[in-house]
This record gives sequence, structure tokens and C-alpha cells, in this order.
Amino acid sequence: TSADTPADATIGEAATAAAPGAAADGRLAALRVPTRVGIAAQGNAPPDYPETARERGIEGRVLLRAMVDATGRARSVTVIGSSRHAMLDEAARRAVAGWRFTPATIDGVAVDGTVDVPIVFRLSD
Repeated sequence: TSADTPADATIGEAATAAAPGAAADGRLAALRVPTRVGIAAQGNAPPDYPETARERGIEGRVLLRAMVDATGRARSVTVIGSSRHAMLDEAARRAVAGWRFTPATIDGVAVDGTVDVPIVFRLSD
């Protein structure tokens, strides 16, 4: 039994960072700029497979969106694609909330960003 996570959850266009910029009328506006937000390979344990789900033969895929700050910590993690099983969704969300990320950068400076993280819960034979 396993919960699979990608070695690097960089998802090109799905990874974004907020950068300040001036709007046409002189007001400051937040721009969404595609950038790299990669999951750090070290120290990110896969989610625990809920025992009840394992016993019932429940499998599924959860898609999470992590808001990652400039220090690489997940400030919020939300389910954007449910497995249709709350226990799998919550196990995935809890695990990713504790992960460390490589933060997004703009011109070499770490900034807040988002990354989508797929988690697959699969029972092995």
C-alpha cells in the first residue's frame, strides 16, 4: 500500500508567484507570474494511508494547492480535486501542510507562490 507523490511537483503553468507591479493608472497591482516552485526532495514524507481506507479497499487521487511562502513553508493547503473520500483528502492535506518546499523566485529573490500537488493513494497487490 502506498501514497504516491511526485519527486518534483513543479507543474509549469500551475506554479505561480505573486509579484508587485504598477497598474496603468499608477496603483499597485499583484501580477501572477509563472515561476518554479519545486517540492524539496528531502524530508517530505508521503501521507499515511488511512487504516480504514486500506481496510475498505479505498483508493483515490487528491489534487492539492499549496500556498508556499518565501521561506518554503506551506501557509495553506486546499483540496482542489477531491478523491471523493474525505479520509484520503484530509490525510493528503495534513501531510503536504507539513512539507518543506523550494520557494518560487523572481529575479533570484524568494517570493510567495503556489503549487499544485497530486497525491495518489493506491493499494498494492
